[in-house]
Amino acid sequence: MPRSQIVSTQGSNASYSKREINPEKHSMTRRSQTLSTESPQTNSTVGDESINQNSRKRHLRPIHSKVFVPTISYRPPIVAVTPKLATATRAVLRAKYDNEANRRRNILEQKLEEIRQRQAEEEAEEIKRLRKETVHKPEPIKRYK
Repeated sequence: MPRSQIVSTQGSNASYSKREINPEKHSMTRRSQTLSTESPQTNSTVGDESINQNSRKRHLRPIHSKVFVPTISYRPPIVAVTPKLATATRAVLRAKYDNEANRRRNILEQKLEEIRQRQAEEEAEEIKRLRKETVHKPEPIKRYK
């Protein structure tokens, strides 16, 4: 028997449609691997149709067949706006903070200076008082004969 056999699809009655069987030799590789390992010369000699049949990739078709024609835009041109940077506002806020910090520092220094002056005056008064108390004053002898 030749490699291809004719087998009827319906029982033993040969009047029905017949299909041809082409047995292939079994190999341990997948069919997709064998297709990809074939040399490109064999595919190109057969023709482009065989490449499309063997590959499973769908070829993309365009949705619209119209050719792109650029048109003039009706929107007005965009006007460039300079961005408002935060440096100017931060500089103003920093100046206010510095002024407030300087004012508080000056008030604190004035209070400390007043406290130092009071302490100096109190020490001076204490020294005066101690000097008066430590000076020896002679006492008269009682019943001197």
